[in-house]
Amino acid sequence: MPDSIAKRGPLARLMVSGFVIQISAMLILGGVIVVLQALGFLLHHREWITRTAETLNPILFTLSGIFGIWTLLLAYVAGWKTAD
Repeated sequence: MPDSIAKRGPLARLMVSGFVIQISAMLILGGVIVVLQALGFLLHHREWITRTAETLNPILFTLSGIFGIWTLLLAYVAGWKTAD
């Protein structure tokens, strides 16, 4: 953990933990989408591919929006400058 976060206290540490959880969730969900669509492709199930995208893409889009805002807030709490 960078020194700037360690010095800020429990809020910054909590926000870094949230950052790690969110990025992990996005990567896992992205992997699930790829695997399910690949299986649909291999099994020649057009509906499966489409249904996977229709179901999981809004969740991933929402999660990525929350992640972006969370990252901005984390930068403010940690006191990071644009040169960091």
